[in-house]
Parts: sequence; C-alpha cells; structure tokens
Amino acid sequence: MAQVYGWMTVGLLLTAFIAWYAANTPAVMMFVFSSKITFFGLIIAQLALVIALSAMGAKT
Repeated sequence: MAQVYGWMTVGLLLTAFIAWYAANTPAVMMFVFSSKITFFGLIIAQLALVIALSAMGAKT
C-alpha cells in the first residue's frame, strides 16, 4: 500500500511541476488559448484518457 501512495505522490508532484511550467511559459499559454479547437481538443483528449484508463483499470 505504501508503494501505491508513493506513486501517487510522484504523479502529483509531476503534475504540479508541469502545471507551474505551463502557467509560467508564454509560448505554452499562447498554444493552449490561441484557438478554441486546441483548447477544447485538449479537454476532450484529457476526458478520453480518463475514460480509457478507467476501463483498463476495471478489467483487471
């Protein structure tokens, strides 16, 4: 169980770093917010990834 929490901590730290980097890099912000297609495409891709990972987790 401790190993699971360790992986969760690593995942949260990685997510925090990527969010900080994206928020502080103008090029990334321009890429995300320059087009509605890009913005909503990223949201849809994120939801699709969650659904796919949930389905994979339910199989095991």
